[in-house]
Amino acid sequence: KIDIALANHINAFPEKKMMKIMFLRESEGVYRFGQKRVNVKVEAGNQVLVRVGGGFLTVDEFIK
Repeated sequence: KIDIALANHINAFPEKKMMKIMFLRESEGVYRFGQKRVNVKVEAGNQVLVRVGGGFLTVDEFIK
């Protein structure tokens, strides 16, 4: 579920062609984004969130 939601979101990302780094799946909900290992979850309404510190950012906020 997380893989599909993240892929759909990135494929629809308006600045997709400008992205130099992609998400690489390591395990369920764990991805590598450049040198960072990040935890990703999907909440109601297919909102994709990335864990940052003690909280979460939307995937768009994280990428920017």
